[in-house]
Amino acid sequence: MTDKTIFRLNPAKNPFLGNLPEEAMEDLIGCAKVQRLREGDVFIHEGEPSDSIFFINYGEVIILKGGVEIDRQSAGGVIGEMGVLTKALRSATIQCAADVELLRVEAADFIRIVDSQPAMLRNLVIDQLRKVTTSQDVRVNQGKQIVEAKEIFGRLVSPEVYERVISKRKPEEMLSGTLEDAAVLFFDIRGFSNASEKMGPQPLLKALNDHLAIINARVAKHRGTIVNFIGDAVLAVFGCPVPLPDAAAAAVRCYLEAREELCAFHQHREATGEHCFDLGAGINFGGLVSGAIGSKERLSYSVLGDEVNLAARLEGLTRQYPTEVIFSESCYDQLPQDLKQQSLLMDRCTVKGRKSPTGLYTLLAMPDPEKAAYDEALNKYLGGDFLAAESAFNEIPGPLSAYMRRRCGQLQVEQGQFWPGYYSWEVK
Repeated sequence: MTDKTIFRLNPAKNPFLGNLPEEAMEDLIGCAKVQRLREGDVFIHEGEPSDSIFFINYGEVIILKGGVEIDRQSAGGVIGEMGVLTKALRSATIQCAADVELLRVEAADFIRIVDSQPAMLRNLVIDQLRKVTTSQDVRVNQGKQIVEAKEIFGRLVSPEVYERVISKRKPEEMLSGTLEDAAVLFFDIRGFSNASEKMGPQPLLKALNDHLAIINARVAKHRGTIVNFIGDAVLAVFGCPVPLPDAAAAAVRCYLEAREELCAFHQHREATGEHCFDLGAGINFGGLVSGAIGSKERLSYSVLGDEVNLAARLEGLTRQYPTEVIFSESCYDQLPQDLKQQSLLMDRCTVKGRKSPTGLYTLLAMPDPEKAAYDEALNKYLGGDFLAAESAFNEIPGPLSAYMRRRCGQLQVEQGQFWPGYYSWEVK
C-alpha cells in the first residue's frame, strides 16, 4: 500500500539522515511516498533494477542472498542506496519480518539530493561501514552454526553418506535412489526388554549405548555405513554409498570383531555383577536400492529391497538355531577362502515372505573330520533320508548336530508330506 502521506522521520534514530539540513529533509520527504507492508511481503527482489531507496520508519526487514538470510534492518535503517548510486541490479531480496512502514524515494530524486548535500554522502559511507560490520558478524555466526551442524550430522551418518548428501544439490537427486550390490548386516543386542524390569532407565540406556559404540566403531573400521538404530538393533550396509570390492567379507569381519569385543565387554560386566545380553546377527549380499526416503522437507538415508528383508529374517532365525550368526548363500559365495574355511552350511530353507530357498551358513569352529561328517549328514537330510540323517547327526557332538537330529525326528513324523529338499520357516 502506497500513499503520499507526509510524515517526518526522526533524525536521531537515523544516522544516515542525522546531519541533513532542514531543507534537505523537507525535499527528501516531499518527493517520497509512504509504503505500508505486512509480515512476509517482499518489496525488493534480487536481480531487479535499482529504481528506488527505502527508509524504514518502523518494523524489521530480512535481507536474503540466494535465499539465505545474511542480515536484518529495523527502524532507522536504509535499504537499496548502493544499488541506486552505482546503477547496479539489486544484490539481495528484502522481505518484511513484521508489519513495516517505509519511506520510498525514487532513484533520480535521491541522486539529486545527494549531489546537493555533501554531508549526505559522508553519512552514506558511515552507514555502509556499519552494514559491512553487521554482515560480517552474521557470517561468522552462520559459519559457527554450519560447523556445529556438520559435527552433529557427522555423528548421525557415516562420512561417506555425508559426502553423498552434500554432493546432491537438490532433494530430488537423493530421493531418486540408486541400485547397488551390497552386503547388509543386522546386529541385534537381545535382552534389553527383560533388563528394563531390573535396571533403571539411565543404566539401561548407558548399557545400550556402550554396546552400540562398539558396533559403530567396527562398522566404521570396515568402511560400512550404519543406516539405522532400531531400538537395540543395528542395520549396517557395506558397499554403498561407497562401493567396496569385498563388501561381504567386510560385513563378516565386522561381525567377528564386534562379537569378540562385545564378549570381552560382557565378561567385564559379569565380573562386576552387571546384566549381560545375548547377541544375534544376519548377513546377506545382493542388489538393493540405496538413497533417501521421505520428502523434500525431511529426508532419511536408507536401503530397501528383498535382500535387506532377507538379512533381517536371517537374524531372526538365530533365535531358532543354536548360533549367533547366520549368513546367506549369496554372501558365502562372495567370501574369500579364509572365511569360507571357517563357514559351515547348516541347513537350506525358505524364510517368511520369500519363495526362493537359500543355504544357511554360520561361523563354527569344528574339526575337519566333524565338519565332513556334518556335511554328509546334511546331504542325507536334504535328500529326504531323515532316518539315516538322524543317525548320522547323532554321531556328531555339539548343539547344532543335536538340533538337526531333532529336526530329522520331526520330519519323520511328517513323512507323508512332500519334501522339496529344504525346510520352510514361517517365523520372522
